[in-house]
This record gives sequence, structure tokens and C-alpha cells, in this order.
Amino acid sequence: MDFRCILLSLIFWLTPTEVNSEEQVRSINTFLYQHPDQAVNTISTFLYKKPDQPLNRFNTLLYQYPNQVLSTVNHLEKKLSKDSLSATTQLRIALLKCNAYLQIGENEAALNLARLSEAKAKKNKHEQARPYFMLCMAEAYANLNDIQQALPLLYSAITLARQDKQPQALISGLWLRSKLDARVENYDPAKDDLTLALDLYPELYEQKSQWSWPPKAYLYATMAKLQQQTGHKEKADSFMERAFKSPHVEGKIELNLALDMAKIALENKQEQTRKSALQQARLLLPELGTELELAYAYSKIAYIDFHNKRFDSATQLLNLSIKTFTKQHKTIENMRAKCLLAQVKLTRGIKSEGVKLMLDAIKIGIKNQFYQDLEQSYRVISKYYAENGQYELAFKYQQKRFQTQKNENDYIKRIWLLQLKSDSSRQEVLQANKTQPTKTFLKAPFLLSQSLYIVTAVILLILCVMMTYKHLSRVRAKPSNKILSVSPQETTTLSEMERLLNGSKQGHTPLSLLIFDPSYINKHDLPTIIAQLKNTLREQDKLLHYDNDQLLIFLPHTSEKGALNVIQQLIIALSPWQDDHRVNIGLSTMQQFDNMGSMIKRASINLLSKIKSNES
Repeated sequence: MDFRCILLSLIFWLTPTEVNSEEQVRSINTFLYQHPDQAVNTISTFLYKKPDQPLNRFNTLLYQYPNQVLSTVNHLEKKLSKDSLSATTQLRIALLKCNAYLQIGENEAALNLARLSEAKAKKNKHEQARPYFMLCMAEAYANLNDIQQALPLLYSAITLARQDKQPQALISGLWLRSKLDARVENYDPAKDDLTLALDLYPELYEQKSQWSWPPKAYLYATMAKLQQQTGHKEKADSFMERAFKSPHVEGKIELNLALDMAKIALENKQEQTRKSALQQARLLLPELGTELELAYAYSKIAYIDFHNKRFDSATQLLNLSIKTFTKQHKTIENMRAKCLLAQVKLTRGIKSEGVKLMLDAIKIGIKNQFYQDLEQSYRVISKYYAENGQYELAFKYQQKRFQTQKNENDYIKRIWLLQLKSDSSRQEVLQANKTQPTKTFLKAPFLLSQSLYIVTAVILLILCVMMTYKHLSRVRAKPSNKILSVSPQETTTLSEMERLLNGSKQGHTPLSLLIFDPSYINKHDLPTIIAQLKNTLREQDKLLHYDNDQLLIFLPHTSEKGALNVIQQLIIALSPWQDDHRVNIGLSTMQQFDNMGSMIKRASINLLSKIKSNES
């Protein structure tokens, strides 16, 4: 046997503690490129004996060299008899192919395979596999800009992952949901999901059945982009640094990180960082294995070149991208590339070509209802006509832009309503069939499964009543040493909070939650503080003394901007008790899929973030 085959065999047999995982992955990758036939023979032997070892290695390679993994898996399928492999191994191989298709941009192929595999898993009662194929379908639909199909699959996958104790699926679902939230500028929930995914990341290695998980580097990079979009430039740089220091950063992972860093550096006007990152990305282009992957990378580089006034390079790269996107029928990518090339032409004064390209992009957007990209196209061409004194045309396209924004808002609203109905029906089914609540594996105190929403509310209400009764009994027993608390007459109850939350959802009115920790204040001053808060708040605002040491304030009909104004008023009202402590108040605003736990969790995270920021 060839020495390389022996080496590859040892890599699969030895445990991760005996061989460095980075070296394992690098050795397998080199062997796959240099001796693909021998590699397939060796790997196929291990799929019969110890399937988890090669498949776990492939999960890492999948994000670094997806086309090579796809090619190897295709060879394996031809060589191996399906009857000789376990059903679980067959599903894992199918999942590898699904994710490989996603990585190279073949969303339709990923969608078809995931749909068939999910049906097979459901039929054969392999419930643990289902959320992974649902996530594959959801991501494929999201890449095709079909959010209406993606969201129900995504939320179903997250629910199943919680119920079946699948941290790998949950981390992948939270990551995808954060990216979708970022698309519609819903940044706070996106950050919360990513924070939770990163907190859960160590648990994925403890999962009993291994399936699939994203590289930690990608989670850090996504968080860096979110921090950049919300104006936290130093945090963005910090998360990008963590991304590059994460394990397995090579191949396509390194290329994508370099492109993300170059774009962030461009926006922050960090010239040297932008140049070095872009140069790194260009050097890594040969690592890509398909024409379509190159087209995606060319478009990203062209965007940076355009904003850096390297118009010739941007034009050349975009022409190559458009050619590939057109040939492979990638509609939304084609529209985006044409819109960017039109901007390049218009900036260079090539007006007729620029306008023609922009109108082509607009035509694609109208036909396929790509509202977000269509709004961007209308904005660019309206600005162009205004700068050239053609005000009637500028006004015409500005009107179209506003109508597109309305259509986009209506579209997003329909999606949220669809998912809300889906969650409600699922809760009714679970209530009818389950008498015992299912424990989730999550350690976060406020992360409640949406399907257990009603049961959780009842439990919290019972606990609240018991604690109040116990406290009042203690007060009556020791009148001389009592600690003043908030009576039910002074504040609202937890059940009223739940009704307020549900009413806001049904009426589609904004709702904000504030959380204040008065632990540094003398408890004898607490009733006075609550009275001061009630005088500052409106009559319809609700106050709850929660978890012994926190005050919750519900603000009906209040958006995030309004809630920030309320926070400033409360800080002034609390200033007499401030001493050397800065008043920190956490904030969360209601989303259509929120429950009490998720709102409190986000507000608590926001509060901790403010405390940490003020201490540093």
C-alpha cells in the first residue's frame, strides 16, 4: 500500500487528541487533490467501519474546498453500495452534498436534494436528521431571495433542534436567522442570535450524533459585519481578528474572511488594511474550484474596486461575473452585478451604456419581485437623473422607489404573519398531544422554546404567586426587619404583561421593554424609587418587580426611538440615587415571534452590554 494511504488510514483511526485536527484536515485535503482515486478507496473502507471519522473531517473541508468534497462524495456514492451503509451514514453523505452545493452556489441542486432527504428521514423516523435538511432548504431559498419559503423552514428547524437536543443544528439555525435579520436591518435580534450561537459553540462537540456545523470563523465574521453596520468599528475589527485566529482558516474560508475584512476596511477608510486584505483575497482566488464561485468572488472584489475608483478592474471583473451568472441562470446575482456595472459606467460618464444596464437590472427586479435590490436600483438612477438636471425622470424613479419600499414592507409583513400563524397552530397541536413540557438543552435562562410558550407562561405565573405569598408571609412574621417590596397594587402582574405582549402582536403595534437592576440601591429606598418611576412613566406603561432584583417596564405603542427617549427621562429621575454608579437600563423592542422570555433575554443582554461598556 502507498505510504500516503497508510497515513490517511492513521488519520482516520487516531482520535483528535492524538493528532492535531488542523494537520488532519490539511493531510486529507492534500491527498484528495494529489491521489483522488486512492483517497476514495481508503475513505470508503472507513465509511463501513467508522463512518463518523471521515465524515467529520469532511465537514471542515466542506467550507474550505467544497468542490473537491463534492467530487469525492460523488465518487464514493458510485463506489459504495447503499445497502452496505447504515441509514444514518447515507443521510450524512446526502447532507454533505447539500451543504457542498450551497457553498458553490448551486442552490437549486441543494434544494432538490435536501427536500428528498428530509422526506426520507421523516419516513424512516430519523428525526434528528430533519432540522439539518430543513436548514439546507431554508438557506437555499434565502439565497434565491425567496424569504417567504425560507422562514417557515428555518423556524421549524430551530424548534426541532431544541426539542431533539441538537446544538449543531441550533447553531446553524441561529446563524442563518441572524443573517436574514441583518438583511432587513433588524440588527439587535441578529446580534442576540449570534451571541447565543457563539455561547453554544462548545456544546456542538458534545453532541451524541454528529451531523453538520458552520466554522466558528464565519460566526465571528458575521458578528463583525453586524458591528460595522451598527457603527461599532472597533468591535468589528476585534471580531474580524478573532475570525482569522479561529481554527481551519484556509481555502475558501480564508478568501471570504479576506473579502469581508477588505470591505470593512474600505468603509472605515483603513487604506493599508484594505490593500493587504484585497491582495490576500486575489492570491486565494485559485483555491476556488468552480466558475460560479469565481463569479461570486469577482463581484465582491469589483465592489471594493469601484468604491476605490479602480474602474477598469471593476468593469473587467463584473463583465466576467455577468457572463457566468447569465450562463448559469443566476437571476438575482445577475441583477446585482448589472446594477453595480451600471454605476461604474455612469460614474465614468458612459451614460448610454450605464442607463441601459440599470434598466436591464430594474426589469429583472420587477419580474422577480426583488424589492430590496430594486429599491437600490431606483435610488441610483433617480440620483443620476437629478444630478444631470432631468428632474421629471428623477421624480418618476423616486416615486417608483417609494412604491417599491412599500411593497417590500408589505412583503415582509406577510412573511411575519405567515410564520406567526404557523407558530400558533404548532402550539395548539403540541398542547393537544403533550401533557409534559419538553426540557431544552439550552443553558440560557431566558431561552424558551416557542412551542412551550403557553406552558412556560403558566409556570412563571404560578412561581410569581408563590414567591409573593412567601414574601408576604415573611413580612408579617418579622415586621421590625422587613424589606420593602412592591405590592401587586403598585405594579402589574406577569399575566398582564403576557396579555399586553399578545395584544401588541395581534394589533401590529410597537412595544418596548426596559430592564433596570437596582441592586446597588438601598432596598429601603426601593418604594420611593418605584413611585418616582411611576410619576415619570405614562399611565399605560406597566411596571413589574421581576426576579427579586430587577424592574421590568413595558412601554406599549413605543418604538425603539421612543424607548430611548424614555430611558433618558428615567436616568434623570433616578439621578438622586445614582451616587458613584451609572444608571444602566437595558432595552428590547418586540418582534413578531417574541415571547416574554425572548424579550427579557434581549433586554438583559443589552443591559449587560451597557454595563460592560461603561466599565471599560
